[in-house]
Amino acid sequence: MNDQKLVSVVIPVYNREKYLAQAIQSVLNQKGNISRNIIIIDDGSTDKSAEIAKSFGDCITYIYQKQSGISAARNAGVMASQGELIAFLDSDDLWMENKLLLQAQALDSDPSLDVIFGHIQQFISPELPDEAKAKLVCDATITQGYHASTMLIKKQSFLKVGFFDLGLRAGEFIDWYNRAKNLGLKSCMLQDLLAMRRLHDTNYGILERKVYSDYFKMLKKAMERKK
Repeated sequence: MNDQKLVSVVIPVYNREKYLAQAIQSVLNQKGNISRNIIIIDDGSTDKSAEIAKSFGDCITYIYQKQSGISAARNAGVMASQGELIAFLDSDDLWMENKLLLQAQALDSDPSLDVIFGHIQQFISPELPDEAKAKLVCDATITQGYHASTMLIKKQSFLKVGFFDLGLRAGEFIDWYNRAKNLGLKSCMLQDLLAMRRLHDTNYGILERKVYSDYFKMLKKAMERKK
């Protein structure tokens, strides 16, 4: 970025001791001279997630909160952010090394952009035993990533849309993005692969299948806003 805007990277975590270090490292490995600060929001973890986060020292800001859900954790990260730009990364996902660089270049080319996305690809976590891998359905097609882990957004634009809905345990990003589209935020979708979404035997959607009812709540709200 020509004027070196600070990017605040928000990583919500709940019991992700196996994957958190890799997620953080993928942010530290970003190419280009891009100023960034990493904010870890620990949503009540009971494993070694806190210890792992703190092991990175001063390069991260660690904040603990009583377990309140991913929406509350992301919102807390935004509230703690100091950057003019905000990015999100789920604690079991990974960024490609050129993620922020490509998005910074896109913003330099068109400063009127509010939000920039890129492509995403799923992968099965390699350490899983074969039995666990067999239970996971993984479409490894590289697809457009309208997903929190691919997004870079101006903080003022995020606040214009508003925070993630605390009443949704799933589909919270889809709900947020629908609100962003309804407000007419200017976005672009880069053709580059920017993030990898990890599938494993403790994915939130697998552990909490009841949360899928929240998708119907989100879709109902989206339809009501269009009326």
